[in-house]
Amino acid sequence: MTLPIMPTGSAGAAPSLGVLLCEAEPSAVVETLGSFGFTGWVSPRVGRWCVAVPEHPLGHVAAKRRDLLATGAATGAALGAPAIAVAIRREELMYLTAHDGEAALVDYVSDAQLARPGDEFAYGPEGAHGGEALARLSGLPEAGGEAAAILSEEYGESESESERLVRLARLLDWPTWLVAVNGLAKRRMSIGPEPKEFVRLRAGRTGIGGMALNRVIKVARRSDLTADD
Repeated sequence: MTLPIMPTGSAGAAPSLGVLLCEAEPSAVVETLGSFGFTGWVSPRVGRWCVAVPEHPLGHVAAKRRDLLATGAATGAALGAPAIAVAIRREELMYLTAHDGEAALVDYVSDAQLARPGDEFAYGPEGAHGGEALARLSGLPEAGGEAAAILSEEYGESESESERLVRLARLLDWPTWLVAVNGLAKRRMSIGPEPKEFVRLRAGRTGIGGMALNRVIKVARRSDLTADD
């Protein structure tokens, strides 16, 4: 799955966010994402998960023009471990994919019609049955039915996709601060680890070398692949 182009104005002004949960040690995640030329942050381990946060959740997040979902698939394969990628487009649309090593287990979109406005047969959530696999990957197979139910709900205008993510996080014992990761850019998160506890990667590198290289690669990487410009 790739992130879709969406009509101008369809997403309002709400922020977007993206996270990649990896069941691996932070050092392994940093090494893997570094080899991919990833730009973003990598968290300390929280429970069974290490969380990578892309600087531009809807854009190219790594080399080879990979978006977050493609990077999630490549990371799972490289680590030989579970990797769950979540991208939320301005609170209206959630994409969620999950891999266990090279095996693709979940391919979910919360509103197929919004994702594919030109498809007359697209309607409602797709891939909600993947909640069963998410629960197994999270070590809580008994929560599979409830996870699938959360994914299958159709949200109205008064509800946000970050609320769906919070519900999944609470159910599956994911870090509950996932919805606060946008604060990393300002070095301030309302909940969760201190920003200084995250490893900062720019074009796969840390420190001054990463800053210099990132300025170069920004020319080739788009920050929002869903915009129709």
